[in-house]
Amino acid sequence: MGQQVAKLLEEEMKKAGFEWISTFRIVQLSDTEYVNSICFSEKSKVGFLYEGSHNAFPEAEGRSIKSMYKEITGNDYAEKIVKLDGNSEFIKIKTISNNFFILKEDPYWYQFTDNPDDDNILVTKNIILEILRNDIKKVISNFKK
Repeated sequence: MGQQVAKLLEEEMKKAGFEWISTFRIVQLSDTEYVNSICFSEKSKVGFLYEGSHNAFPEAEGRSIKSMYKEITGNDYAEKIVKLDGNSEFIKIKTISNNFFILKEDPYWYQFTDNPDDDNILVTKNIILEILRNDIKKVISNFKK
C-alpha cells in the first residue's frame, strides 16, 4: 500500500502547488536523527511520514491521533536502521516537527473478497482511497508552500 499512498501524496501535493517533490526520501532531522519521508517537498521542507501498522479493524479514531507509536511508547515516530552486518538500531523521535505529518495506515486499510455482495458491508478500496485523498487535501492545506 505504501507505493500507492506515495503516488496519491505526490499527486495531491503537486495539485496544491508544492514543488521539488520526492517520494521515499531520507531526510536528516539532526546529527543523529533521520526519517524516510514517503513524500517530501524539498522546496517547502514539508512532507509525510508513513506508519505502516494497523489494528485488526480500521478505526476512525486513528485519524485524530498523532501516531499509534506515540500511543504505545510516548515517542512520535521511530525508524529502524538495519546495518549490513545484520545489527540494527532504532532512531526514536520524541517530537516530530510540524513540517511533517505522520500518515497512519490504520484508518485507511480496506478489505476485499471475491464476492461482490460483500462490497455492501466492507470498507472497499475505492471508498478508503477517497477518504485518504480528502484527508491529504486537509493536511496539505495547512502546509506552507
